[in-house]
Amino acid sequence: MLPVQGTDWRYGEPNNGNGYHSEDCVEMDPPTGNWNDVICNLQLNFICEISTNS
Repeated sequence: MLPVQGTDWRYGEPNNGNGYHSEDCVEMDPPTGNWNDVICNLQLNFICEISTNS
């Protein structure tokens, strides 16, 4: 894995749950593509990029 380069946080994020709980994972906000920090036990859809050797 490579580290993320750049950020595209949604306005006011990351806010770590405004102190109510720890948010150590990230989701992409569908309408804007901006990032939002979320709790890590949510079940969300995801996309992975892999290389193919053909």
